[in-house]
Amino acid sequence: MPPDSPEPDANAPVTPAPRKVLVVPTTSRRDVIIGIVIAVLVLGFVLFFVLQTGKPQKTNMIEGEIIEKIHTGNKEQEIKLGFKHGKLDESTTDTGYHLKVKVKDRPEPYVVPVEKWRWEARKVGDKLEFLRPKSEREY
Repeated sequence: MPPDSPEPDANAPVTPAPRKVLVVPTTSRRDVIIGIVIAVLVLGFVLFFVLQTGKPQKTNMIEGEIIEKIHTGNKEQEIKLGFKHGKLDESTTDTGYHLKVKVKDRPEPYVVPVEKWRWEARKVGDKLEFLRPKSEREY
């Protein structure tokens, strides 16, 4: 030994040699299969809903031909809940305008209530597109 090197002390702590780290798998084959099955199911649901959004929506609009214009002359008095200048607001509205519309798929015609301006703008024989009645709507 060289004279300048210190001699090892017998009482000095000895650091142990590093051990090899043993990696133990924390997932079993069963866990992997369950994970794959869940991933496939989630992906299937997402794919199903994406494909469903691509389908056309059911429409509740009907188109038919006007066969008769009906004016009953009825008027409604509308009272608004609110005060303007210290008075209760009220107005009269013409509600007696109807168009009788024949649709291909139905033997009897629909009677469609319309506004005055639409009633005046349409004539017998014109096409009219209108919303299906609530009792016949498809959701």
